[in-house]
Amino acid sequence: MHQRWIENILMGFALCACFGLRAQSNDALMDSTFNALSLPQLQQIQNFYLNEMDKLNQERAYLIERGIDDGERLLRSATDPDVLDDIIIRLADLYYYQEKDDFLKRMEEYDRQIQDIGESGNAPVQEEPKLNYQKSLEMYQRIIDEFPQSDLMDDAIYNRGFLLEEMGQYRLATQTYQHLIHAFPDSRYVPEAYMRLGEYYFNPPNNDLVQAISFFKKVEQYKESQRYEEALYKLGWSYYRLSEYPEAISYFTTLIENVISMRSIVNQTKAARLDLKDEAIEYVAISFIDYGGPQKAFLYLKSLNWPEWSLDVLQKLGKIYMLEKEDYPLAIETFRLLLSVLGKDTTAPLVQQQIVDCYMILGQEDEAVRARRKLFENYGPNSVWFQTVEDEKSLLHAYRLAEQALRENFNATMRRAMQSNDPSLFEQSVELGHHYLEQFPEDHYAYMVRWNVALILDTKLHDYKAALQEYMTISLAYNSSEYMEFAREKGMASIKDAAQNAIVMADTMMRREKTIESAENPAIAKYTLEEDSLETLHAIPLMESEKWQLLTYDNYIKLFPFDSKTPTILSNAGVLYFTANQFDEALKYFKTLKNNFPESRQ
Repeated sequence: MHQRWIENILMGFALCACFGLRAQSNDALMDSTFNALSLPQLQQIQNFYLNEMDKLNQERAYLIERGIDDGERLLRSATDPDVLDDIIIRLADLYYYQEKDDFLKRMEEYDRQIQDIGESGNAPVQEEPKLNYQKSLEMYQRIIDEFPQSDLMDDAIYNRGFLLEEMGQYRLATQTYQHLIHAFPDSRYVPEAYMRLGEYYFNPPNNDLVQAISFFKKVEQYKESQRYEEALYKLGWSYYRLSEYPEAISYFTTLIENVISMRSIVNQTKAARLDLKDEAIEYVAISFIDYGGPQKAFLYLKSLNWPEWSLDVLQKLGKIYMLEKEDYPLAIETFRLLLSVLGKDTTAPLVQQQIVDCYMILGQEDEAVRARRKLFENYGPNSVWFQTVEDEKSLLHAYRLAEQALRENFNATMRRAMQSNDPSLFEQSVELGHHYLEQFPEDHYAYMVRWNVALILDTKLHDYKAALQEYMTISLAYNSSEYMEFAREKGMASIKDAAQNAIVMADTMMRREKTIESAENPAIAKYTLEEDSLETLHAIPLMESEKWQLLTYDNYIKLFPFDSKTPTILSNAGVLYFTANQFDEALKYFKTLKNNFPESRQ
């Protein structure tokens, strides 16, 4: 009977624990259905789950209350001394949950009153609630007083210390922990007690780090304790706060290695251990900020034979210099040291990009250009790194960084050329642009780069033939919806603009060629204009510029056969052939003009 009641209490306690833990331990997947719900529907779902939670909390409170009633009744009627201590400690546990829940309810009501002050101006009805574990403390004390030989003595003592600490009675709590350590040195609660004593001295207002270290070090002998890694972490942190960096780094290192060695063990503390490991890695990096910097960190990690976490330390150290300290030269030094050991690591392109970013912040454009060139050469599509790495996501990321690096170098050179109006820099810009287009011919940004190359050739270098070819390429190679959409998003000129510019380039070439020919052969030019004989009806060979002109006309007509400008272009093409006495060719254009645009004045 007694044993069955205890089992029922334990089962009720387990149910209560499940209600509290389920939300923490269950990694629910996001249901995409929620994305399609309206705000009122989501509010309805929220209200439903809030009601369900209230029901669970009520059921939890009911189970605790029932357990307490049954326990008190059994305690009054029990005659077997062998189970009394067990009954009492279970009751103490249940009273703890009841008193904690009561405090939380009172605190919730108090917070609500505080919120109402802004609306009503009234002061809170009650004082701020305080934790009071009187009943559970009495139960634990009863174990201590009445059952000195009980196996639950250490349990009762530790729980009293814990409750006193929660209530803010720190002196009594520390005395209780000290008593537990001396009275029950083999208790499973001893490392817990040492940790709580260490925390007491570690935290404000005490800040007695030396004393805290003495307690944390006691936990080192309990390597199987769940508190072992936390003690290592607090030892490292304590030494860091004392500016004793070698000791801090040593303890953080021990913690990291211990967590890694234990990672195959799956238990409920695994996530917490991994969090401590990540924080320890960060504090190793932070420690080197004040202890020798990048070179010291590099040599230390090298002395450890580059453990798997060493690269994370250098990465974090570089980011601290870059983002927090804003010491960009030291950030660059750190990232370069990191790259020297990364090899084919998938993060290498990002590290090189961080070097670029640092130079840009420093305003060192020339160094940034060199760093970007290195990024492209070492991690671009034709690099050994790119051919070796197999992870598709990393390759895509590297591709984007390499493309951006080459494009930004082109843009940087173009800006310098515009500022100085130096023809040699414009020529270098065109060269870089062509290099980009060879490497990334189908990238969306290739459209933008080629436009800039064409404009430089056109307006700065006055290489009209080369500009014409670039404009023609733009109109033909990027004639698709995706490039058109990209151009609209970026506010860029269209392929129609490119086709028109090509015509303008050819026209400029033709006028210049005719001017040169007239200057070199004035007699021939005069004869051509004035002679009116049958020989003039023979076909006249087209000049090179005229051939280009007709090519640009045909390109525009093919791309935009019913555009408003097409009639004029058809007419111009026909006239060009007609003046060269190539009547059959001219007739083709005139017929197309008549058939497709019968209302046109041309």
